[in-house]
Amino acid sequence: MGRSAGTFAIVMGIIAIILELVLKLTPFSFPYAEIVFYILVALAIIAGIIGIAYDSSKSYGLGGLALGIIALVIWFVI
Repeated sequence: MGRSAGTFAIVMGIIAIILELVLKLTPFSFPYAEIVFYILVALAIIAGIIGIAYDSSKSYGLGGLALGIIALVIWFVI
């Protein structure tokens, strides 16, 4: 459970960062893009915390949590 939650967190974090860069650096936009971004970041952070809670895969959870936080930081900096 921990490894799959951590992997899910990593994937959601990567997708959130890609979505963020597409929205900020190109004129492309679609309705509710910010809401989708925040949902992806929330899923990455929650799944990262779940991944950290399990002893078998702390690195996967920490990676997903870090990607979620990095996505939020980049969102507010750019």
